[in-house]
Amino acid sequence: MTLTAAEIERVSSLIQGLIDADVSALSRDALLDQLQAVGRLEKVAGALGSKYAGEVARRSDPAERGGGFARREGHGNAGGMVSHFTGGSPGRSKRSIEAGEAFRLVPVSQAADAPGQVGGGSGGGEVAVGAGDLGGVAPQVRPRFPLVAAGQTAGDLSVEMAAVIVQGLKLLEGRVDDDYLARVEATFVA
Repeated sequence: MTLTAAEIERVSSLIQGLIDADVSALSRDALLDQLQAVGRLEKVAGALGSKYAGEVARRSDPAERGGGFARREGHGNAGGMVSHFTGGSPGRSKRSIEAGEAFRLVPVSQAADAPGQVGGGSGGGEVAVGAGDLGGVAPQVRPRFPLVAAGQTAGDLSVEMAAVIVQGLKLLEGRVDDDYLARVEATFVA
């Protein structure tokens, strides 16, 4: 799916229209129901932001030509660029970038295809994107941390919680086998 800035702006306008609603007359139950819905909306919007922040970080590797995307665009680093566009603090931008790493596409390894593992035949909650899905030009890929990405997308994980989980998973990555890492991710997300 390709997204345009105009589509994001349209959704933003819809949300702005909701802000005009009078909440002072809501009953207790209505306030609780709507607060829960607003919380989910905030988490889903945060997931979208973290996905973009993670992509900015991926493209901003200082080893890249010109010092990376953020530097070429006039920002010192990915965090500074994300802060500039979101109006958030450097700490918030760092958490958003960290949470966004869950969405980073990585090749599906042989180990990840084994039954009982995330991406395997047991329904581990992950969707692998195949060459057929991308016009036949790409190998199969999946989000780096598919359950964290799915939890954010569903509105079940906040950016802050996703960032903490991703930090923990990154500490384990390369030190434990893929099956164990997938089980840890499932435990953290549950």
